[in-house]
Amino acid sequence: MTMPDSDRRKTPSLPSVPRALEVLERIASSRNGLNLTQLTRTLGFPRSTLHCLLLTLERAGYLQRTADQGRYQCGARLIELSGKALSASDAGL
Repeated sequence: MTMPDSDRRKTPSLPSVPRALEVLERIASSRNGLNLTQLTRTLGFPRSTLHCLLLTLERAGYLQRTADQGRYQCGARLIELSGKALSASDAGL
């Protein structure tokens, strides 16, 4: 995820946040979820970094992992957040 020049600020940002958002976007756009190997290959992040991001997002409820194939899918909190965002945007219309 590349940020437009107009969005770049002089205040430093945390590189893990854009990475975590890329992970969420990639998983949300997959039909059946993705496993660690697939995500490492498509995103190009170091495997250890990606594993830590996935574990953090899973523990927070934004991702869930299937027990049988170890695929990561959108978790309840991510779906809840999406619903709140949609409701707020509908209310503003």
